[in-house]
Amino acid sequence: MDALPLRAFRMAGCCHSGRNRPKALQLRRDGSHCRLADDLDPGSAAQRPHLGLSLLLVARRLFCRAGAEPAWGDTHNGRLSSLHIINIAALGKDRRLRPVYAIVPGVPLPEREIGGLRGYRGMGPVRIGNLAERQVQNDVYGSVVLAAAQMFFDRRLPRTGDTALFARLEELGQWAAVSAFEPDASLWEFRGRARVHTFSSAMCWAACDRLAKIAGILGLSERVSHWRTEADRIRATILDKAWDPEQNTFVESLGGKDVDASLLLLQEIGFVAASDPRFLGTIAAVEKRLRNGCHIFRYTAPDDFGAPTVAFTVCTLWYVNALAAVGRRHVGLLSEDVDPKTGELWGNFPQTYSMVGLIISATRLSRTWEEAFWRG
Repeated sequence: MDALPLRAFRMAGCCHSGRNRPKALQLRRDGSHCRLADDLDPGSAAQRPHLGLSLLLVARRLFCRAGAEPAWGDTHNGRLSSLHIINIAALGKDRRLRPVYAIVPGVPLPEREIGGLRGYRGMGPVRIGNLAERQVQNDVYGSVVLAAAQMFFDRRLPRTGDTALFARLEELGQWAAVSAFEPDASLWEFRGRARVHTFSSAMCWAACDRLAKIAGILGLSERVSHWRTEADRIRATILDKAWDPEQNTFVESLGGKDVDASLLLLQEIGFVAASDPRFLGTIAAVEKRLRNGCHIFRYTAPDDFGAPTVAFTVCTLWYVNALAAVGRRHVGLLSEDVDPKTGELWGNFPQTYSMVGLIISATRLSRTWEEAFWRG
């Protein structure tokens, strides 16, 4: 299956412990795959596959801001994936998107516990099915519209988006406009609480914002005005209710006080610019409250399973992307010496020996083109 940009479409029905989680893959040197955990213990660096859930916006980069730049991969499959979700949504009685669907549309995914299994390291319960099918997660509308927007901007496609597809996306946009400030379980799939989560609201804004841009491409001036009005309305409320001037950061829910790692994506989806002081303040808050060594927790407030004890792997990568966006890039140069206790660089800088050694080691650890493509 092609990697999809949507949380709304997931393989379901797998056994898992704790939270609902997918089975992410990591490529080995020999070309096979191993599973990469969602969570990582920052103290022991041990992968902890409990307390996981599906990863948002990892499989394919979103089409941010103007939606004009393609990310990578097979654009045709990206188009089919978006249409698949829209078609599934059309089967629902109320046309709302759900966070997860069975591979066969219409098949329920009831969740049940397997009492005879202890779970990984005894960290049960082990569950089959997915409770998320009954959850409300309002960010899904933005996920679909963002993915489908590529069809209207990417001129490489043999068939680009048209007014018929736009009309179908508008149905989802209407739900986004209605749902923007309704409580939900958030992308973290909380089981025991519902709030108006900032990221969910921001993704509803993204749906309306991209629909306005698509309408502009299609020359539909009245629809541009409609969706721009909706997007501006949602954005104004988020800026009013989700920005905490005392803490100098966006917060994870409207009127709340906590932060979570999804706030690092506000720049990625174009809600704020990387240079916006509010985004810079949010990065600082994430560093102060969610960072543990080299790892980022998704949040630190207690959830359905208690206080989090492990970092969430993709959040660390969101943090890296945010640092790159604001210009905090490490140039990657090495010195002659390094302090083994602190990691501080010493001696001549930059040092050719160190850089050449790194390149040679990377070459030795890599497969040759011949092995990768016709000898393996």
